[in-house]
Amino acid sequence: MSLSAAELYAAVLAAPDDLDVRLAYADAAEGSDPRHARLIREQIAATRREHVRLMTLVERPNSGLAYFRGPGFGDDARLLAKFGVDAEWLDGAVTYCGFPEAVMLSGAAFLEHGASLYERLPVRHVALSGVDAALATRLAGSPLVDRLSSLALRLCPLGNDGLRALGASDRFRRLRHLDLYQAGITDADAFVAALPERMPALQWLNLDGNDVSVQPWPSGFGHDGGIHPLYVDYPGHGAALNERFGPFAWMRGGWAWQGGPFWGTV
Repeated sequence: MSLSAAELYAAVLAAPDDLDVRLAYADAAEGSDPRHARLIREQIAATRREHVRLMTLVERPNSGLAYFRGPGFGDDARLLAKFGVDAEWLDGAVTYCGFPEAVMLSGAAFLEHGASLYERLPVRHVALSGVDAALATRLAGSPLVDRLSSLALRLCPLGNDGLRALGASDRFRRLRHLDLYQAGITDADAFVAALPERMPALQWLNLDGNDVSVQPWPSGFGHDGGIHPLYVDYPGHGAALNERFGPFAWMRGGWAWQGGPFWGTV
């Protein structure tokens, strides 16, 4: 017996990483919402070609990736309404692989409404604002972060105390992308040293804009026609940092050459 669209959507929420479940939902929703069914199929097809989770944007920022936005595509507000999400909770949302799975909101709103968001959307990526050390401590202890693939805390006043709270948590084991741009951090050595244990899935860490130096960003030249430089030369401190801390996935020269992956695409 075939599952209904409602039953399949419940399966999408339960397994947000499973793209085949999303495709099954698209088949079930074809009659009632063909626009959404098409968006799901097109974005997942492009994702599997490009090996990243693709998002909707007004323009294509990189001609090497297949982004979609046109009549009937990328209607994030419509999809939020379709799944009963109160837009007042959010500062923004981005649709990946056919569903709004990246949301932007304050840290306080996430702690208050995160459980309700998870009941309605397959959220995997969050960008939070206003997270100070005290809020970071609450965030680090919350089961709401257990399922996250991406966490962006750009321009948040974390400071060293907030960073220590994040680094002491065991709840970020699925996290692949962590953005701490300009977060008032001056000491990240202990945090970085604990990453293999605390955040074993991490693929990208951004500490730009802080008074720390723990990432051996390389320089390179030449291009192979793809996304990697032909030659990468690490700065003087790079070898020592790799010996001390890694090398880890988030130190990879290829992504450093590009300035990191797009938020939410890992």
